[in-house]
Amino acid sequence: MKPLIQIHAKATPVKYCTAQRGFSIVAAIFLLVVLSGLGAAMVRFSTIQHTSAAMDEQGMRAYQAARAGIEWGLHLSLNDTATSACFPAVSFNPPAPQLNEFRITVTCQSVQYAGATPEIIVRQITSFACNRPTGGATGTCNGPAVGGQDYVQRNLQAVFQMSPR
Repeated sequence: MKPLIQIHAKATPVKYCTAQRGFSIVAAIFLLVVLSGLGAAMVRFSTIQHTSAAMDEQGMRAYQAARAGIEWGLHLSLNDTATSACFPAVSFNPPAPQLNEFRITVTCQSVQYAGATPEIIVRQITSFACNRPTGGATGTCNGPAVGGQDYVQRNLQAVFQMSPR
């Protein structure tokens, strides 16, 4: 008996599409470029964050150095109340090891009000602290050549009123 439906099986050759040849290498290169760009951006962001944190710490040290200058100027002014004259401007490096890279310049201005009874003296003490003074390690903080990428400066002022003894 013959089958009702006869199936003829012929082997047909498999044809590959030549248009997609090498697509995986293009995708891999694209992925490498994108990932390396993201890696470079992350490294740059991390570097900026570390630099910012270091500058913030330097700013805090400069503030503490300027505050030490204000306290030193207040000490000089309050221990010399016999005259209305101020101490001369002075620059120094603080002895504290955390602050010794800073140069502190302390100035004093005094105004005497003779018409008041008793006589009133108003003093203003200004302290500049910087990590790169003009003129090297023995220079001052307020000059035309200060600056730079890692330059830090803080200025503080104290104004107080006193009566001569």
